[in-house]
Amino acid sequence: MTSIGASLCDYIRSGERQNADELNIVHAHIKILKMVGDNDIAGDGGETGERIVAKLAALTR
Repeated sequence: MTSIGASLCDYIRSGERQNADELNIVHAHIKILKMVGDNDIAGDGGETGERIVAKLAALTR
């Protein structure tokens, strides 16, 4: 959760988000946070956590 939240905060702070693609990236972060909570993924999330963080990193580049 911490890595996902940090990614979202960094993305929001990096500039104004107005177009649909940028807002979809914000929405993706929120969906993933909910999924992590709903599935009780703990700690760094292991392999799943690594894939999530990598996907978000690719989205926010």
